[in-house]
Amino acid sequence: MSRKALCAAVAIAAVAAPTAYAAVKDQGIDGAVSPTDAGTRTKPRNVTMTVTLTTPAPPAGKQFATDEAKISLPRGMRFNGSKFASCTAARLQDMGPSGCPAGSKVGSGSADAYALDGRIRQTLTVTAFNAAKGRKLLLLVRGTSPVQINSVIEATLKPTTSASYGYILDVKLPANLKSIAGAQPTLTKFVTRIRATKLVSGRKLGYVQSTSCPRGGWKFKADLRFTDGDTGVATDKVTCTR
Repeated sequence: MSRKALCAAVAIAAVAAPTAYAAVKDQGIDGAVSPTDAGTRTKPRNVTMTVTLTTPAPPAGKQFATDEAKISLPRGMRFNGSKFASCTAARLQDMGPSGCPAGSKVGSGSADAYALDGRIRQTLTVTAFNAAKGRKLLLLVRGTSPVQINSVIEATLKPTTSASYGYILDVKLPANLKSIAGAQPTLTKFVTRIRATKLVSGRKLGYVQSTSCPRGGWKFKADLRFTDGDTGVATDKVTCTR
């Protein structure tokens, strides 16, 4: 084959070859705040904040797990983790909740896992702990049947200058939640509810407090990346009153 013919063949093959593109999954997020009557900067109001993430189960013959997530949390909120006791991921992983200081537990929740075309379906418990003086949140994920699961998700909480959001929770899932016994479990639902309080000078201080009701309400956003290269984006808002 001449050099000219070879170049033409390579060009034709390049055009004909299928190209793999990352897709966007039908990701969902549902934010909830109670009460919805907002506090102020001088008179903040203790609130319970709940974030529910939903991800579609893989189609038949496919597997994927969540690799990382960035959860944008509303403006008009104050996180008081610096005033709560802190645990560490190592102690929580090795000793469980009993290894963490009293007062470091700040929330709870649940999760649903799906793997191997539905042959594995499992409900998990989620327990949230304060860490690094409020700069991190630890999520202990546990389950016993049909698979033994004991994993700690470490999330970093940091403020943002976004016009719509006040904080970002940067979550990276550990290896033992992305691959279990050769399967990649998809967390089709993940619920986290933060509702802790502590007494400070005779008053209850909430781990989360509302300080304002921004125009357009309290906004939530989820940006997820999965092990198959796909991404997922979803938004939600909670109507609040001033």
